[in-house]
Amino acid sequence: MMLAMMLPSTLALLVRVGRLGASRAVSISLQTVTAAGYLAVWAVVGLAFRIADSAIHGAIDQFGDRVAHSGVVEAVRIGVSFGLSCAGCCWALMLVLLRSG
Repeated sequence: MMLAMMLPSTLALLVRVGRLGASRAVSISLQTVTAAGYLAVWAVVGLAFRIADSAIHGAIDQFGDRVAHSGVVEAVRIGVSFGLSCAGCCWALMLVLLRSG
């Protein structure tokens, strides 16, 4: 799903940067530098969400015994994990797509 959402806009960006680099004399590919910056941002965002996810799971594990085990804790865990994953993979893409029209 992430590939299907992110690849079209990323490829369009890399093609445009490639055209920009073709008109300049540079020793390193601007596409490579652009892709590295893009991946670095997503690595940091992914790490931040992973840390938050671990903290939430730790809190649920610590205080989960106090809650009746009727499946509520597991349902919350699944919902939070899925929500963080979805928000983590889509928020910046949505901002870029909204900005670009």
